[in-house]
Amino acid sequence: MGIVNPGMLEVYEEIEPELKVLVEDVLLNRRVDATERLVEHGEKLKAAGPGAVEEERRKRNGAMGRLRSG
Repeated sequence: MGIVNPGMLEVYEEIEPELKVLVEDVLLNRRVDATERLVEHGEKLKAAGPGAVEEERRKRNGAMGRLRSG
């Protein structure tokens, strides 16, 4: 058992759909190449830079997402 900070948890419905599928593929062992696909996705995000992930999240969440994230 561990200590969890609920403020750091992501709401499941708010996870990027592509990322959600990739992670579920790894956890549920749905594809032989699941791990490689998830690593490739991470490399793409890493190459895009630190602001790219937050910018994509703001676009996906619309006006309310932009207001919440500042």
